[in-house]
Amino acid sequence: MATEERSFLRGIGSGKDISLQVALISFIVIMVDGYDSLMISFIAPLLAHEWALRPTDIGKIFAVGYVGAIVGAIAMDRWRTAWDASRC
Repeated sequence: MATEERSFLRGIGSGKDISLQVALISFIVIMVDGYDSLMISFIAPLLAHEWALRPTDIGKIFAVGYVGAIVGAIAMDRWRTAWDASRC
């Protein structure tokens, strides 16, 4: 492990402290993402009525959001892998 990584880890805590922090941040991120999906599901019937959309159209709108999340996750993984390789 590089020296700057060790000093960074010492600065933010160790052991249970860091595990609890990571778990809490992960929970908050997932909760915010779930809230976004929940709000879309409440607004969808209103949009369908206002814009004269069929239920299949609403389904496509939901699907595009999840496909975008998958594509973004894959792209970020590849970018991170390339970034790590360039640092070594």
